[in-house]
Amino acid sequence: MLILSLSLSLRAYSSSASKIGPESESRLVWILENIKKKEKSIKTFTATFTQTKKSALLKDPLRSEGWIYFDHRGKMLFKVTHPFPLLVLLENSALTIHYPDLSQTRERYLGRNVLESYFGVGQSMEKLQEAYAIHLVSEESPERCQLKLIPKSTAMGKHIEAILMTVSLQNWLPQEIMVMEKGGDHTATRLKFISLNQPLPPDVFEIPKSEEDEGRF
Repeated sequence: MLILSLSLSLRAYSSSASKIGPESESRLVWILENIKKKEKSIKTFTATFTQTKKSALLKDPLRSEGWIYFDHRGKMLFKVTHPFPLLVLLENSALTIHYPDLSQTRERYLGRNVLESYFGVGQSMEKLQEAYAIHLVSEESPERCQLKLIPKSTAMGKHIEAILMTVSLQNWLPQEIMVMEKGGDHTATRLKFISLNQPLPPDVFEIPKSEEDEGRF
């Protein structure tokens, strides 16, 4: 499942939505199967995002906005437009960050497939279910449902309390994602898909080189 680091409002869970039974379990299986089918069909997408991070260390929430461009062959670009311009390119095993205002580019080799390892892109639903316990929290309306993912591993559980995700029941794509960290901090991301399986802008993944030698971090 595409988990971009990617605004899900916290609501009180109704008792009926929290019940565990054959009907709710079969409904969850049906939802996950539809999400899996949708993901297999996606070759490219363009989306806008709005991300809000709340932390005890921040006086005010940190808000950022921008665009996401995805190619299933191993490329994803985050083009941040607010509060300042920033390009973040994930390509196979490399992370590249470009600061337009400074004309600087930084690169880092991560030694693994970034999209699959950190964002779940390319992972099967089986692998996702190995890493998370997935629950159907509620169906807020005929248009969307809310899922809760709880890390199974102790290592991940030390940092992440849970991930809440709102999924459209019309196109089976994530609309809102909230990553809830231990200690109360959380990052909420709202997504709006603009196009699916359409040609991306020419050279969209081309990152400008630094005016000086490229830096690494």
